[in-house]
Amino acid sequence: MNGRRGFAAAEARGAGRGGILAVLEITGVARCPIGRALKEMLGEAPRPRDQVRRHGGVRKPLLALDPTQSPDLQKLLDPVREAIRSRRFSGAPSA
Repeated sequence: MNGRRGFAAAEARGAGRGGILAVLEITGVARCPIGRALKEMLGEAPRPRDQVRRHGGVRKPLLALDPTQSPDLQKLLDPVREAIRSRRFSGAPSA
């Protein structure tokens, strides 16, 4: 926990109810860092240093949400690919 955030958290905890709001207005430190520092002060496990995001903070791959999407996309793209291949090898001028 860095000095400014730790100081803000200590002051917010000492102020009691509404302390976070009072400290953020006075110091300009955002609510989230003060809350995280309070959690660290109260002994909740901090996030590992090498972990940037919380678990589950990444968008799920589309195939995980809809496994039929890949075959459907292939059906749409096959005619387009064939048209491109036939035009490329037919000697027709490209646009």
